[in-house]
Amino acid sequence: MTLFYKPSIVLRSVCFCALLLALGCKKKIETQTAEALLETNVELHTIDARNLDTIVAAGGSRYDHGQIFTTHNGGQTWHEQQPASDKAFYSIRFVTPQRVIAGGYFGRYFQSPDAGLFWEDAQLSVWRTIRDIAGHGNYVWLAGGDGLRTGFVTHDNAQGTPYNIIPDTFQNEFRSLLHTTDFIYAAGYGLVLRSSDLGNTWQPTSAEGDFFIGMAFVNGTLYVAGMNGKVLASKNHGDDWTHLKRGNSPTQLNTLYNAFGGNENGLVLAGENGKIMWFDIAQEKWYKLDAGTDDDITGLKMLDDVFVCSTRQGRVLKITLP
Repeated sequence: MTLFYKPSIVLRSVCFCALLLALGCKKKIETQTAEALLETNVELHTIDARNLDTIVAAGGSRYDHGQIFTTHNGGQTWHEQQPASDKAFYSIRFVTPQRVIAGGYFGRYFQSPDAGLFWEDAQLSVWRTIRDIAGHGNYVWLAGGDGLRTGFVTHDNAQGTPYNIIPDTFQNEFRSLLHTTDFIYAAGYGLVLRSSDLGNTWQPTSAEGDFFIGMAFVNGTLYVAGMNGKVLASKNHGDDWTHLKRGNSPTQLNTLYNAFGGNENGLVLAGENGKIMWFDIAQEKWYKLDAGTDDDITGLKMLDDVFVCSTRQGRVLKITLP
């Protein structure tokens, strides 16, 4: 029996396959099941690590509780900071190998001189949420804001005294700070800024179009990632950008991304319901990672062949990369 196909049907099939190839189908990779290093009843919002032994994570309830957890033996035992804060933490960073700063709601922040064992609390003169922290030498930068109303960037000296606060220059809050040899970058709602004078003045880059939540600088390339999954790359300090990942349409209900990081091997973008995207730099290709978790990932830190992440369900997870 001879079968006849309508040319229009064949043409549509060919066009559909070509469209899938053009969009870059993302293969799903099963990685090792995520290993829980910490399980707590505190909602965790942020994490950082000096290495796989020394990890700090923080979170809490916005108005009435903030907690920091520290391990120096890879998660076998954890130390809780005392006393606890009365405000939640949204960012924690090693600004030197020993100095750690955790910033949070209403401008409250804690500092540790000994990699997270002893903490002292302080308060910014602007009562706005600290969303990210970066450090280099004697300088520390803090950034954040109040959602769609106001953004700020400030830096302090080696003694931790804040100055040069710029509270009303920007309309929207910042979610990410990054220091490189040449610039300080601040990314947030719809824009990425850069400063060449240690944060005293800021200039916009050409990046636009998403609520940017994270940045990475790898092999001379600057990457920024948005909440809807857009990832941009720039090889000239933000003057021009290319799309590494187009992201979701703002009109669609999709998984939101909260965490982004990178190293010389690749990039990780992670978010709600355990969704993890891995970009292999050598292959220039995106993959979906299946780590066997449906936790909402809120922060991550890339290490050599693994990354550690905090989750809204109160866990610290270690996930092996492909």
